[in-house]
Amino acid sequence: MRKIDAVITWVDGGDPNHRAKRLRALEQCTSSLAWNSNATTRFKDTGEIYFCLASILKYAPFIRNIFVVTDAQVPAGIDSFFESGICDPTKIKVVDHSEIFRGLEQALPTFNSLSIETMLWRIPDLSEEFIYFNDDMFLASESTLQDFVLPDGRLVLYGIFMRVWPRVFKARLKQWRTNIKPKKTPKFSHKLGQAMAAHRLGHTRYLAAGHTPKVLRKSTLAAYFNANRDILERQIGYMFRSRNQFNPIALANSIEIDQHAAVVRGIEELFYLEPRDLSSCDFNSFQSSSYKFGCIQSADEFDPIKRSKIYAILIDKFRDALSPEITEELRISYVDYGDLVNPNLSQPNTGL
Repeated sequence: MRKIDAVITWVDGGDPNHRAKRLRALEQCTSSLAWNSNATTRFKDTGEIYFCLASILKYAPFIRNIFVVTDAQVPAGIDSFFESGICDPTKIKVVDHSEIFRGLEQALPTFNSLSIETMLWRIPDLSEEFIYFNDDMFLASESTLQDFVLPDGRLVLYGIFMRVWPRVFKARLKQWRTNIKPKKTPKFSHKLGQAMAAHRLGHTRYLAAGHTPKVLRKSTLAAYFNANRDILERQIGYMFRSRNQFNPIALANSIEIDQHAAVVRGIEELFYLEPRDLSSCDFNSFQSSSYKFGCIQSADEFDPIKRSKIYAILIDKFRDALSPEITEELRISYVDYGDLVNPNLSQPNTGL
């Protein structure tokens, strides 16, 4: 049977040491820093990683290893997954940035998701195909290997195709306006990063991937960056996200599509929640198995009462794959104490 691993990137931006390191790095940044690259929500830990881990353990038994990529940190209570008998002691492995940036330590410290994603293929003992999760993503129902890799080896990518040029033209226009009338650098756009990756390869369209787990081929990334060392070093040279970078996941997707080594499916099976609009949320379908993937974007910015409801549903959904210790901490921090007793609390107790 094909071996396949999962990779999760995670950070606790509330850790005093990490915050101090980030502030020192910020003082060294140039004008290329996109104004939203240091937004607090990008580094805030509100326990989402435990739902991500639990979903993989519950719904993806074909996963061999789960690698959690961090910066001199370890998620609290992570040992309780195997201490409670939920998984084997070697199933979840913590990988430090220093391991994947070995030989390129000049790029550290980094607080840049694009730089970190660029280096994921260097995780020791990583499987040829691997599934990449942001820590706010999770599997919402039973998954099979064929949801990510077909028997013939083609990767299953999720998204819709969009034209490259309108996105690139719009970005250049914004930058031109900024150059004429200096102000804060335009924000980094997820779609722009994907468009720029395809543009780099000479493609006229790009796959606009949604907030779903993404399957990648290690050798595809390794071949490109080993052959383009100068591009690799420029790409990881920004401590915070920059509009001069491209999305490495989108680059890999474009190469796989170009080589007819992937198939593309839509993202209708994604349940996506964000703080700006929860009015149309169908919580009944959220609790059901009608969705394949889920994503809770910027949970720290949600209305506390609504977040309480979402977390209560997730705790119940993944109850048999969460240790009692983590379940209790999630309830205390985000459901019972932090949000219901004091609904006006802007910063919930992060006891994890």
